[in-house]
Amino acid sequence: MAIGKTGNGKTQLLASLSGCGEFKPSVGSRGTNDVKCVSVGDIMYIDTPGLGDSSGRDTTTLQKIAGACREIGGVNTIALVMSSASPRLDTGLQDAIKLYVELFGKRVLANMIIVFTRWQSTVEAERERLEEGVTKETRKRVIVDFLKSLQSDSGPSVDDIPCYFGDFKRYNNCVKEPDRDTLRELNNSVAAFPEYDLRSVIDVQTNIDAVTDEIARVTTRNTEEEKAHKEAQEAEQREIKEAKAQKQRLADQHRKERERKNKALKEAKKKEE
Repeated sequence: MAIGKTGNGKTQLLASLSGCGEFKPSVGSRGTNDVKCVSVGDIMYIDTPGLGDSSGRDTTTLQKIAGACREIGGVNTIALVMSSASPRLDTGLQDAIKLYVELFGKRVLANMIIVFTRWQSTVEAERERLEEGVTKETRKRVIVDFLKSLQSDSGPSVDDIPCYFGDFKRYNNCVKEPDRDTLRELNNSVAAFPEYDLRSVIDVQTNIDAVTDEIARVTTRNTEEEKAHKEAQEAEQREIKEAKAQKQRLADQHRKERERKNKALKEAKKKEE
């Protein structure tokens, strides 16, 4: 079962994992709207709607996931899908993860893996990560440290939670070679987990008012945080642009000054001659 925020690549991951086009979202779709189950061989792949889409649908989403969980009965692996293109574990994502843990129970951490999408293996992408000091370990550590705050004292440790990195987008209906190896590892890892019983998943409808209030608060805070982050990025870009312009102006001034001095020297030599 793949869970995560809207737009993190859950559907794309499952389409590549299963080799099944049924997971492909519709043109113009912003994400999966319903729980979708597709069986390929001995494995059932389960796609879920994302949380935190800023449209106020998280309550309905939780109801759908809870209902599907009770109907399915159990899963071996729950994949928390993260986008490696988003380095910040913002409060919206934190709250989304908290809601999932509340829904499934803290014991679910023993059956959880983390999949980072949009982790490209190109030379350019690797160079950019090197310049920014981004590694698989730094990406993993951010989410693992947060999950530690959610685990119970008697529950499973998340220190050794499996993490997978890849760009699982299909190009000409194929995934690139390094990512195909990761997909094989992912499929092989499913059987290593014991089945997690989903029939005891809470009935979200019983505490709908509390959940609705919490989601409204989270959505508002997440929107404000994203706006502030965007404004900070724009301000930083303006500063960089102005610094470049200032550097160019100084370079132009120095060039003109050199040209003026050279011209003066030439005129002085002519007078001496």
